[in-house]
Amino acid sequence: MPKEYRPMAVFKDRGLGWENLVGQDIERQDFDWVSRHRDLLEMNLFDQSFMVAAVEHLNDAWYGGERSGEESYWLGRLSFMALSGNLSVACLSSSDPVWNEDQEIELASAVKFFQRLADQQPAIFGGDLAEVLEAQGRLSHLRGKGNPEKLFDDALSIRRANGEMLGKYKLATSLAWLGSYALVIRKPQKALSLFDESVAIVRLLLADKYFPAIPLLAFLQRNFTTYLKNFSNSDTNTALRVVEIIVTLSRNLAQSYPQYTPVLAAALHDRAFGFPANLSLDSRAAEESISLYRNLANRNPEEYGASFADALYNSSGRLFSLGQYKGALSASLEEARIRRRFKGMNILATCLDQLSRCLGTTGKMDEALNAAEEPVRIRRKFSEDSTAGEFESQLADSLNNLSCCLSLKPRGTRDALEAAREAVSVQRGLVRESPAGIFNLRLAIFLHNFSVGLSGTGRHEEALRAAEEALKTQISRGDDSSRALALSRVASCLRTVGKVEEALKIAEDCLGVVRRLMIIATSHKLGTERTQTQFAEALFAISFCFPAKEAVQVAMDSVAIYRKVTKSLSSPAFSTYFVRALLQLSTLLSSIGKDDEALRSAVEAAQIGCGLAKDCYSACLYRLSLCLHTVGNSEEGMDSAQRCVELRRELVKEYETWEFKEKLADALFNLSLYSLPPAAVPIVREAVELQRELVEHLPSQFFSQRLSDGLQNLAAKALLAGQVEEALCSAEEAVCLTRKLVESNPAENTPSLVNVLYTYANILCEYSRYQEGYIAIVDADVLRLGISSESPFASLEASAAYMSTRAKCLIGLGQQESGFCGILDAIRLYRKILDDENAPFASAFESFPWFLKNVFACIAGLDKADMEVTKAIAEVAHLSQLLKAYYPERFNHWQCSLRESLELYASDLHQNG
Repeated sequence: MPKEYRPMAVFKDRGLGWENLVGQDIERQDFDWVSRHRDLLEMNLFDQSFMVAAVEHLNDAWYGGERSGEESYWLGRLSFMALSGNLSVACLSSSDPVWNEDQEIELASAVKFFQRLADQQPAIFGGDLAEVLEAQGRLSHLRGKGNPEKLFDDALSIRRANGEMLGKYKLATSLAWLGSYALVIRKPQKALSLFDESVAIVRLLLADKYFPAIPLLAFLQRNFTTYLKNFSNSDTNTALRVVEIIVTLSRNLAQSYPQYTPVLAAALHDRAFGFPANLSLDSRAAEESISLYRNLANRNPEEYGASFADALYNSSGRLFSLGQYKGALSASLEEARIRRRFKGMNILATCLDQLSRCLGTTGKMDEALNAAEEPVRIRRKFSEDSTAGEFESQLADSLNNLSCCLSLKPRGTRDALEAAREAVSVQRGLVRESPAGIFNLRLAIFLHNFSVGLSGTGRHEEALRAAEEALKTQISRGDDSSRALALSRVASCLRTVGKVEEALKIAEDCLGVVRRLMIIATSHKLGTERTQTQFAEALFAISFCFPAKEAVQVAMDSVAIYRKVTKSLSSPAFSTYFVRALLQLSTLLSSIGKDDEALRSAVEAAQIGCGLAKDCYSACLYRLSLCLHTVGNSEEGMDSAQRCVELRRELVKEYETWEFKEKLADALFNLSLYSLPPAAVPIVREAVELQRELVEHLPSQFFSQRLSDGLQNLAAKALLAGQVEEALCSAEEAVCLTRKLVESNPAENTPSLVNVLYTYANILCEYSRYQEGYIAIVDADVLRLGISSESPFASLEASAAYMSTRAKCLIGLGQQESGFCGILDAIRLYRKILDDENAPFASAFESFPWFLKNVFACIAGLDKADMEVTKAIAEVAHLSQLLKAYYPERFNHWQCSLRESLELYASDLHQNG
């Protein structure tokens, strides 16, 4: 034996006995002694320099150097040194290379050296060979050369052959960090398999009280947290098993050694929030994790405050997704208080974004807006100060969230649109720099919101372009539920711009996707309230794209889903969505003559809406009054109409926005339905003046359409009230506006022009300008040939009213026989309408006062002694009796006009003998 050899064990005055080394109480709670004395054993039994020297001596002996005769001696010494488990580490961490200055050559030589050792004594040197192979793999990955994954796999194969405690510990450690490496190279399945194997070994080590495995459990838990951040549903059972084993082990550990409570808190956090909501329905893990972190943060806020806040953030997000909005808000408020104590402004912005969503959903709109504005300010500054794409992406998220909050505020429409536009612009820049992945999907979400905002300001063509771009992205990268929502948005926009056939095709595609997803969700018991709400929203958006009866069924499906979701969720936001769906269903039911069902939907909407925002409730009252008018309930209908006007006057006064002025105009038009012509004129006149104020806020064509309809309404009411001068001025302006609209979009605006021309002809007859009136009628008759049979201006009642106008002109032009025949035909047509059991009651007799006035004007122009005139009067009287028999409530509204006309005619008869 060489004389210079001696073990470098330096323990001063302590002997080598176990009790002297580690102390008598090995069950004490302070486990620092494990690492400390393991280091003493490993580093003092043989110091690093001696280990390196021994390796150099054996290498020299193997390759014919000065020590060529000492191979067995140095092999024996190295066998003893290898028991520490750090022989190869000593070589790899040496400041001076053992074999070569070049790191790659050094590692290759080390592999060759330890491979030779392992070939001779695998049980002793296998661990060191694995260590060197892992080091070679790390260098290979770092430099992008070779096959690091194979090197790691070879190392694991060697480690798996070692059944000793230290070997198992080393294997579990390698498995834990190689699991993280598998995530880096985008192999999550392999990562999960490695973590699964590692945790199984750690469980055995802890069962055998192998205490060095305790810090390894904490290391494994941290690495598995990283895995869960990249979790997919590919192997849920294995992932759940791993995390539940970690929870069990850390719980057992924390019970005996409270200093390991943070490991338990983190493991519970992984179980609660590391998986999709449908795999984490039991809230106990979340509650326990938050409770543990709260206690830890109270004792040591600097170390555990951030972890506590993270748990609250995840809890808020999970509760929000499950529709537990009050709990979500409570967690988010507590998180915000904690975040403000620390300097991390960016993470505070993330917290405030979530807080604003919770506040908005629970109806606290002012607070929600305040919370949404601060993250935009924070992230705008971060974005300006940094070129990192991360801050740009977060700014886009905050802008989109701000847009959503602003859109729910009465004065926020334009600001909401600008925030949405900026969010899209920022996100587009990120997509250009990184065209794949999440940036595209987020752009699609922002485009959807932008499209909704554009529609809200009447910019329908732009809204369609944004919706189509969002759909294009969702088709290539999004999930089916998001694609369904994108399809519904495109269909709705197409319908709005008049592309009916294209809208129907897209709507049918959307309906197919939604139906299929609903079947899957039902059969597999999948689908959170958020997913169900997406289904309802998509169905709501496309319902108007279908023919009437099919549209009603689609709207009913939307209402059914909203009703189910609203029962399980207590949220003003979802109640508002539900009310909106009920109102749409009511409108569609009215369109197919199901007036009682339409009224029931409107009543339900009003019952819910009375507890919501003024704007929502006024919409309910507006629809309710229309339904009550349709079924002839004038008293209750007028009450609803007046209350709607009052609410909208309050909103206009409070916010002074053009949107509320537009809605007030609609409410006034609605109220005018309950007033006889003299009283209705000032109501309609006010509505028209409000419409004129919208010229700067609405697209020119849409503004002209609204104003033209209002002027036609005013002209008709003024005519019936005998205010023919105002009627003529209004009609002339309406004709001029509508002709221009027809030039730009004939299909959409021709029906309105037909109606305006007949009104204009009626008024011209009051001035005895029969020839001009007849020209207008001929023009209208030609235009009517191209109107769809589904148009209200092609209905039987409209035809009867138009026939009465034509007869009035003919009699004025001296063509009494043709005119009289026309008036009789018009009366008979009204009779036919009454005899039709499926009469569309909502619009059946809106034109009756006009028709009645024309009939008596025609009779007044005929020979009073003519028996045919008496016959005509009898027909009108009989028609009136039928009206009263069918709709007594409704007839009361018209009988004054009828009585006045009959009295006027009787007076004429008396004056003419």
